[in-house]
Amino acid sequence: MWGTVWRFWPVILILIGLDVLATHSDSQSKYILFVLLGIVIVIGVTAIAYSWPVGHQAEDLNDKDMSGADHHGMVRVFVDLSDANFSGARMEDSRLIFADMNRANLEGADLEGAVLVFVDLSNANLKNMDVRGAKFIFVEMGNAELEGTDIQTADLIFIPGN
Repeated sequence: MWGTVWRFWPVILILIGLDVLATHSDSQSKYILFVLLGIVIVIGVTAIAYSWPVGHQAEDLNDKDMSGADHHGMVRVFVDLSDANFSGARMEDSRLIFADMNRANLEGADLEGAVLVFVDLSNANLKNMDVRGAKFIFVEMGNAELEGTDIQTADLIFIPGN
């Protein structure tokens, strides 16, 4: 249980910020607004935690060698996949949110239709990937190798450095 709670640590920071705003608010209506917003966030995160589709999970993330495997529809939130090997993996329609994939090897991976939000792909091997229809939102790709990958076939939404 605590492992699941720990995955949502950024929400705790948001709630602390709302608490600070609420306690330093001059008006009663602003105070109530911040408290209600905090309640909505807690309910929303709880609903996401218990109803998030898990998709096809990798068997063992500890060895991080998932090359050539079928990860179609995989969902990962708050995960460390730095140095992971996804070369040649099928990852169509996958969801990666708040993922550290620094120095990961995704050469030849199929990410068609995948959604990546707040993912660090810096220094990653992204050669010859299929990214048609993929959505990259707040994805860091500094020093990533993109040879043979037509990154323009993906929807790029606020890519740092671009």
